[in-house]
Amino acid sequence: MVRGKQLDKLNKCKPDQWVTVPSKKSRCAKRSDLPSCCECGEAIDEDVKALQCEKCVADTWKCASCLGLSDELYDELVASEKHGLHWFCTKCEESVLTTFPVMSDRLVTAVDKLSAKTDSIEQYLMQNITNLEQKLMDKITEVEEMFRGKASTEIAQVVEEKLKKLEDRPSKFLEEKTTVMDEKLERLMKDLDSCSAERIQHTLQEDLAEVEETRRRKTNIIIHGFQEPTSDDQDEHEQDENNVEHLLHELKCDDVSVTSIVRLGRRPVDEDTKPRPLKVVLASEDQKDKVLIVSKNLKYKGDGLEKVFLHQDLTPKQRQKRKELVEELKARQSQGEQNLIIVKDKIVTKRSQRERSQKAE
Repeated sequence: MVRGKQLDKLNKCKPDQWVTVPSKKSRCAKRSDLPSCCECGEAIDEDVKALQCEKCVADTWKCASCLGLSDELYDELVASEKHGLHWFCTKCEESVLTTFPVMSDRLVTAVDKLSAKTDSIEQYLMQNITNLEQKLMDKITEVEEMFRGKASTEIAQVVEEKLKKLEDRPSKFLEEKTTVMDEKLERLMKDLDSCSAERIQHTLQEDLAEVEETRRRKTNIIIHGFQEPTSDDQDEHEQDENNVEHLLHELKCDDVSVTSIVRLGRRPVDEDTKPRPLKVVLASEDQKDKVLIVSKNLKYKGDGLEKVFLHQDLTPKQRQKRKELVEELKARQSQGEQNLIIVKDKIVTKRSQRERSQKAE
């Protein structure tokens, strides 16, 4: 890029400061501290059209006259930013021309090495793919021979019975599903006939209230098992805070921030009465989830913590749903079903450690 640089706001020299500088033409230079043309020696002030070397550290200039540039061509090159031209002094030009071939050779060498590495990787991948294809074909052949050797009249009869059952199953399945859908449609039509705008509005308001209540409780946990404090109200709150702090420390949750702690319900008169639960409000929902997950380890703790258990702060509707699920769980366990647990408002079968490992693989 050709750059024209002029010195900013230089004051013109007084006549008594002018000095004579030898050059091809007879000229008068201004103050001796100004840069000068490297060829003719003319001082470069704001009125002189000249170019500065783009590379060298020294302040090397060359006037347009020594460069053989007309005023019109100089002005056009300086005004344009897209010509892509550069000017270097003689010393810097030799350095640029010497450095570029070396960098070009290094780039070509690097590209050649990268190409060779790519070819090697491609060859390695093709060889692995070929080996995998051969192993797969061998396995298929092995399975085919195994089934061919076990084929018998008995197996053929079993397969035929299975096929017949599969053929009969779609019709029975469709009949059952059709009956279920008809019953659901009939109930839905009855509900539509009996419902009104007021009922729909009331239901909608209940749903919105439930959503808001769930949101309000999303950072709360309920703690059961801490004994009632025996001191006055101020000491009671301090004892509850100490108990919660100790519990979080044992669960390795010292980074959890507690916003508030409060006992739920009236203080019991009888000392044998079951202690009131604690409602603990945490700083975030993530902290609540962390505490609930690690609270499963409380049963292995000592110091009375094995009798303490935690759960999420549920709304009345959620507690009713939970109660129904627990009753269903007990009924199914009494009928012989095992490894049943409640997960996200559903009763599911708990997987064994082996099944979890296989799924992870």
